[in-house]
Amino acid sequence: MKDKIKIKSSFVNLPNILTIFRIISIPIFVVCLFRYSFTSSIIAYVLFLLASISDYFDGYIARKYNLTTEFGAFVDPLSDKLLTGTAFISFYFIKALYIPLWMIVIIIFREILVTVFRIIALKKNRPMKTEFAGKLKTAFQMFTINVILIYLIIYYYILKNIEYSLSIHTNIWSTILNGKLAGLVFYLPAILIFICAVLSLISMSLYIVKNRYLFS
Repeated sequence: MKDKIKIKSSFVNLPNILTIFRIISIPIFVVCLFRYSFTSSIIAYVLFLLASISDYFDGYIARKYNLTTEFGAFVDPLSDKLLTGTAFISFYFIKALYIPLWMIVIIIFREILVTVFRIIALKKNRPMKTEFAGKLKTAFQMFTINVILIYLIIYYYILKNIEYSLSIHTNIWSTILNGKLAGLVFYLPAILIFICAVLSLISMSLYIVKNRYLFS
């Protein structure tokens, strides 16, 4: 079958090193997020940017120099899901954000399901069919995480300068914005993640339909 992926056996190469870096950066990213400070939120954002950039380059280098490996073929997409999934789960627990749990559950369930499909595809040495909705979902997730990380940087900057207490259940954005705009900004992370959840549902449905042959 011409669609079968040709994979080399060598393990130690630059794409795999970049993938491992992305995995190692995840716990550091989480620690920085839960420091609840302006400086740590900047570090978390920089780490996420570096991890995202490494994701582009490891795939590019692997394809250009024919450095694909079994490890990379499986762990590279898995590391992406770990990075984005960890970010979304972390956002749910951050006090500065209001994120309904069901949105996170949908996003994570979709990623787990697709990972199971990928494992089955690799075991059967059959190609995993992707679709535009999956790429759109991934792109919007990355956009959402970047926006929320910038949101947190600004939030903690305001917090730092007005000595606002996180224990006070008031919309901090109302200190610098008018009522309606402050409310919109407050709910912006939830709105973006809601769209991510919808795209995840659509993408998951299409994945199931297009890859149902894996179970035949």
